[in-house]
Amino acid sequence: RSVESLCPDSWIIGVDTLIGCEGQKFGKPATDEQAKKMLQTLSGRDHQVYTAVVLLNTDDGSLKRHLEKVAVTFRKLSEKEIDNYVSTGEPIAKAGGYAIQGKGRGLIAEVAGDEEAVIGLPLKILRPWLLE
Repeated sequence: RSVESLCPDSWIIGVDTLIGCEGQKFGKPATDEQAKKMLQTLSGRDHQVYTAVVLLNTDDGSLKRHLEKVAVTFRKLSEKEIDNYVSTGEPIAKAGGYAIQGKGRGLIAEVAGDEEAVIGLPLKILRPWLLE
């Protein structure tokens, strides 16, 4: 809604992703050290990826929203694998410290759900809204 007045007669799409693992919530790490800690926690474990998507029509004020939940399992990672991955720079500003659409795919053993939601844009939700 913060940009609504700047975009009259428009469609605004808002999306954000959060990781949940064993009672902890992970957003986007700002430093390599934060990314390493996140990846150490996720190593060898299941976690949930929550991606929220909102579509606002500024013409009529209508709002659609959806929360997609996806289960992801990481392989057991060595400290060297974590250090090597973090050194690529990819984990910074990625929810949970990894990017499934990049080198982070190699960290993952299994995805049970919509991979586009893990990437951060669940098109299976958004596409029908836009066609409507």
